Amino acid sequence: DALKVHDFHLVGGAVRDKLLGRPQSDFDVVTLTPLQQVKEHLELNNIPHHQTNVGGKSLTYQHRDNFVDVASTEGKSIIDDLARRDFTINSMAEGPDSKLIDPFGGQQDLKNKVLRSPNNDSHRVFGEDPVRMLRAARFVGDLDLTPDSSIIDAIGTHGPKLAEMPTERVGKEFSKLMTSANPTKGLEFLREHGLLQHISPDLHATVGFEQNTPHHRLDVWGHTL
Repeated sequence: DALKVHDFHLVGGAVRDKLLGRPQSDFDVVTLTPLQQVKEHLELNNIPHHQTNVGGKSLTYQHRDNFVDVASTEGKSIIDDLARRDFTINSMAEGPDSKLIDPFGGQQDLKNKVLRSPNNDSHRVFGEDPVRMLRAARFVGDLDLTPDSSIIDAIGTHGPKLAEMPTERVGKEFSKLMTSANPTKGLEFLREHGLLQHISPDLHATVGFEQNTPHHRLDVWGHTL
């Protein structure tokens, strides 16, 4: 059977960037259709693709100059899928009719420049994946957002878990922070909330390290920023 177009929704960063008037690059798509059926459709149309994520829960293919990542809701609704995402600004979707699906107020949070998790459940968000705390720092700097108190509270609990994360994942997210619109604000977020020491002890050691020279009035951290 042909895939049902209405079962497919654009989600996450591409929706956020569209609302901000930013260029859209790679696209995340969520479908109610079983992933195996999507895979068979791509194979039938000779579209190269590969499965991604642990357990092959999504697949990726290239469309022109962009990559499209397709994941199945595995029987859940699109609202259930959005509820499990990290922040409200990423918990929006757009269906084939181009209508915005925004059950957690992500569009308003973008306008108010607030970073929140769906239902303010940041303990779940960071408990499931501590690397999301680095994403929080990136969005704070890149989009000039103010973190909700629930995010700060959850970071206080889950921050040390960052030290246990694979260095490849930490490095990839840190690189995104460094190439964002305002890496200084993101780095200061990491320092202020005690995350810097868990991802780079060497960088953390520069905080408060005086340079002892009349040519520099800042500590090594401030000079680095």
